[in-house]
Amino acid sequence: MSKGGIIIRLIDVAMNILFAFIVISDLKVQAQIKLPAKEEQSQPQPQTEPMPIRVQIGPDNSFLIKKHDVVLSTTFDLAELERLLLELVRESPNNETIVLIEPHPDSVIQRTVDVMDICERNQIAMNINYESVEF
Repeated sequence: MSKGGIIIRLIDVAMNILFAFIVISDLKVQAQIKLPAKEEQSQPQPQTEPMPIRVQIGPDNSFLIKKHDVVLSTTFDLAELERLLLELVRESPNNETIVLIEPHPDSVIQRTVDVMDICERNQIAMNINYESVEF
């Protein structure tokens, strides 16, 4: 017999043994499928977008705070910036506010990190506005 014929015979024997084990094994499928039930469909809550507060970091490392493209304040002091951001968050409905940080390319990176620290410490959502950053 050729080598190919022996391999086919061995595959046949292995398949027969496999089928024998499947037939004699005690397979019990215990799966509980939960069918969908009629539930009252709740009205989806309207998603409101968070109010953006822009904090622009100038080349002189000053902070310019804007809301709806209206300049609210300019400061160099981090404590003053934190106080202003907390006031704006309290004024917003449902406290849905996001701080968009817009660093100037010539500003010190530490100032951006300081704004991020203020937001993190006060649990204010934040993001860096990459559209305004020039690479």
